[in-house]
Amino acid sequence: MVLNENYQYIKKLGEGGFGEVVLAKDVLSGRLVAIKWLKETNWQKQDSILREIKTISEFLDPHIVIFYHHFKLGANILLVMEYCENGSLRSKLINPIPPPVALPWFEILAETLHKVHLKGITHHDIKPDNILFNKNEEVKISDFGIANTFCGTSCYMAPELFISNLKDYNDPRIDIFALGVTMLETLISRNPFIGKTPAQISQTIRDKKLPIQNYPLWLQNIIYKSLDPTPEFRFQTGKDMAEAIKSQYAPAILDTKLLKSGELAEKANRLLKNRRWTLAYKMIEASLNLKPDNLSALKTLGDYYLFQNDIHSARLYYEKLLHFNPRAEVQKEMGWMQLETGKYREAISLLNDYLLRHPNDVEAHNLLARCFFELGLYEQTSSYLSDLISMFPKISCFKSNLFLSILLQNHSLENIPDNIKNFETAFINYNKEVLNEKPRTWDEHDKSSLKSKLLFQDYRFEKIGIERNSIEISSDKIGIRKEFTDSIISIGRYGYTQHPINKIEGSSISRRHFVIINSKGDVWLYNLSPLGTYVDGIKVINKKFLHGLHQIKFGAFELTIKSDISLLI
Repeated sequence: MVLNENYQYIKKLGEGGFGEVVLAKDVLSGRLVAIKWLKETNWQKQDSILREIKTISEFLDPHIVIFYHHFKLGANILLVMEYCENGSLRSKLINPIPPPVALPWFEILAETLHKVHLKGITHHDIKPDNILFNKNEEVKISDFGIANTFCGTSCYMAPELFISNLKDYNDPRIDIFALGVTMLETLISRNPFIGKTPAQISQTIRDKKLPIQNYPLWLQNIIYKSLDPTPEFRFQTGKDMAEAIKSQYAPAILDTKLLKSGELAEKANRLLKNRRWTLAYKMIEASLNLKPDNLSALKTLGDYYLFQNDIHSARLYYEKLLHFNPRAEVQKEMGWMQLETGKYREAISLLNDYLLRHPNDVEAHNLLARCFFELGLYEQTSSYLSDLISMFPKISCFKSNLFLSILLQNHSLENIPDNIKNFETAFINYNKEVLNEKPRTWDEHDKSSLKSKLLFQDYRFEKIGIERNSIEISSDKIGIRKEFTDSIISIGRYGYTQHPINKIEGSSISRRHFVIINSKGDVWLYNLSPLGTYVDGIKVINKKFLHGLHQIKFGAFELTIKSDISLLI
């Protein structure tokens, strides 16, 4: 390389994505310097590099490589910098470096990064190549400014950098992760993340499968804390990391608001499982008021809406959760939402993948069976459910849905095994009633007609009827005000079901217009008619969760339904 008249070229020291670095001698002073020749020729980017380097130089920090000045050759800029005679950390990694030697370096590096981060500057490419040693073996960080332009090195990059909609590319916790990888590589003399995808790297860390079992537990904890795939669980500052190394333990960050928020989220989750909807929502709201980014509260709020089939709201909160933690376990819920919106193939893919990791989740199995059922794959549904029954003989919804899938293959009770046909569930009894009703509410020559009146049992109704629920249905127009404890209540035109509410006259009403699934704390309206059913003025798409007092309109008729007579409304 030809330099200007002030510097005498000696030899090439290295080359990277940024350009080339050479050793040179200052002709006037005789001082040895390192000169970096940058490939970047865009003048705006060059100005940005120089501004950041000059800002760093003002620190006069002994552990940052000194920047002397710069000059230009053609369109390129050359940076004249301190020459570190003892090379880079990379050159020392022939063998593992023992903790007593390595850890003082990383205590200094973490403290130095903290000072830089306080000025709003993030390095973005911390790695062994950019950690240098001068003639006195003092450790120094190089390539500030240059790294920001030429980006990082993938096996040192924090997982959040691979998210397309990352909010803060300059989050200093990015450097904490890279410093953690560099420390790990120094201790074991290799980088175990080379060749791995970001997801694989994150999983290795989460599973605590790094090859560091021979080190003291306190040191393992420091490594795992610096490498946590979730930034919020990482060391929050370089100072925190330095103090942990100095004190030989990784301190927990005690956030009392987060603890209280987490406690409320746990209570909300328990209330949700018990169908205590109002209290659950209040608990979630209180949890998020304390910590809006509480991951468990966001997941519980997504569940709250999904359990009520409010897919739009559920998706909003699951996506917010995934923004904070892209590896959050919501694949089952995402598959469930695809199922409810009619995207059955997408749902099958998500649920299949989820079940590979959670093979005993019976609810997920039932959701997958429903995907096959909705696609009209009744033989595949039957085969799948038969296998499930052999594995989970106490799960009643599998038997209800096997009955249904075999029934739809030939529109009769033939070929249904006696142990299934004679099994008692509210759903089997209802579906038998539909099949045997006279006159029929379905067309025996239209395969989809029978299916439109039958009910697939969701896992949430596994215990339906065990604890009775009383709902009240009233209508001045047809002269009724009555409590019902039936598990499934069918409503339609006069003479087509056994329920006393079926006294309605009029051609605008289907013969089996809709049903009420009456489970304790879990009441639903399923629309069965192409003529439509409206709840509180909104047309029902397939089904609607009922909680409290609702106005139901169908044809020219209206009913008032109170989902639980014990509710104070």
